[in-house]
Amino acid sequence: MSGFRKVRVAIAAGMMLGMVPALGVPMAAHAQGFRDSANGRNVDQVDYGRGSFEQTGGDQWVERDGSGRINFRFRETGRDDWSVYLFDEGRGVRIQLDLHRRKVVYTARNARPVDLYDIRSARSDGGWRGDGRGDGRGDGRGGGGWGGRGVTFNIEAGPIWNQQGAEQRCRTIADQTRGEWTGNWHTTTQGRMSVCEIRFR
Repeated sequence: MSGFRKVRVAIAAGMMLGMVPALGVPMAAHAQGFRDSANGRNVDQVDYGRGSFEQTGGDQWVERDGSGRINFRFRETGRDDWSVYLFDEGRGVRIQLDLHRRKVVYTARNARPVDLYDIRSARSDGGWRGDGRGDGRGDGRGGGGWGGRGVTFNIEAGPIWNQQGAEQRCRTIADQTRGEWTGNWHTTTQGRMSVCEIRFR
């Protein structure tokens, strides 16, 4: 082997060996974080900034607003490693608390699932586990607000370029989610994402 090739091999080997410890630390830290975090099997409270879902006992859950008032009641229908599945029989609404994607997923009767909220933190018996972002401010990815005429959510609609496009897209989303478009929409990422404000009664 020529001297030049020996140098190249030595450098490559050194880089590979140097990468092993560097990669090993984050991997171990990630594994530790996974073990310590709340998951679909043990979570009993999920916070989305403007409110929360809480297990009150057995298979019973409630959704509270930011002031702690109970707005909706649910029955737990199942769990897996990453999610809890809830059902509101009165409204025919299904909720998935997806801890893997950190999303609260809303499904109206005979409609497609819609991401409504970003999960800010989740609690198991071991305490709170989250990202510390539970400031209650909407970010255009499922934020919503409570009012006397029902609850409103900002639902992602893809790019909307003008009012005519909003009329078509937002009304379609309202039909799919069994809600009512309020007439409000705005762009969150120029050329990429807009949201429609949908009211549910």
